[in-house]
Amino acid sequence: MAFDQAEWAKRHPKLMHSMQAIVVILLGVLFLTECVGDDEGASVPAGDAKEDALKIYNRVIAVTADCDASSAKLATALKGEDIVFAYRTADQVEGNCLGVRSALAEIEIPDSITGEHRKTVEESLRACQTTYLMKWSGAQTLKKVIDEGARPSALAELQETTESVERNQMLCAGGLAAVATSLGATEKELGIKGSGAK
Repeated sequence: MAFDQAEWAKRHPKLMHSMQAIVVILLGVLFLTECVGDDEGASVPAGDAKEDALKIYNRVIAVTADCDASSAKLATALKGEDIVFAYRTADQVEGNCLGVRSALAEIEIPDSITGEHRKTVEESLRACQTTYLMKWSGAQTLKKVIDEGARPSALAELQETTESVERNQMLCAGGLAAVATSLGATEKELGIKGSGAK
């Protein structure tokens, strides 16, 4: 008997709604550089420290790019009724996010970044690691929900994951951008939307 995706969606409206709501937070929240505003207390550019902070910031963006790109596709996929496509996209997210945490853990902080700046970068990188570990884990759990149904335990796990991603994503992106701007980096150098950067 052929699988009718539209009929499945009609029979499981609560599951479809739950998955879509979860993904908006879990996988639709990308690297939030556009949410970081100007730092009114920015100091004079600090030479190597500023450049090194930008290198860390840009390295994190590069390492997480594939994971974030596929995550955005999954958020779009779950708005439709093609659960096979949604499952395959979740599988792609799982693959692209696998190993991101380890890559982030390998990022070293140069000696030029000291004091409170260094502490913030360390905390931000830890938050980044947690964020992308949770994105990988969330995609894995979402596949189970699509395949096996919305068991309360699975939905509870997804809810906890979404909350962790949302909290740590802000610390990850916001913290690294704040350090760079406090060392003199501009919105254009950070690639923040609305800055006129091309």
